[in-house]
Amino acid sequence: MTADAARTTLLYDPVRHIAFSTSGDEGTVSVIAVRDAHDIRVVQTLNRRALKTRWGARLAALDPTTGRLYVPTVEYDPSLSCACAGRSRIDCRIGTWWR
Repeated sequence: MTADAARTTLLYDPVRHIAFSTSGDEGTVSVIAVRDAHDIRVVQTLNRRALKTRWGARLAALDPTTGRLYVPTVEYDPSLSCACAGRSRIDCRIGTWWR
């Protein structure tokens, strides 16, 4: 598991002692058990099919009451790509916000 700040969200659920790390490049979420400061391990990695999400899903929100994780994304369109500030980017299709 790698952590690229531009493509990753890291959330911690203190009630359940679980952390979640999203990967926008792959559209996956790693589930991390946090037992104490010395016992932290990835217990599961959920892929796009299991999450019912899409490539690029990197933002996330955690409902602290239910423990439910929300991973929204949009539909990306390679035909709308551009190079901004020396970095290539693929823009999204308008009206495709999806969770």
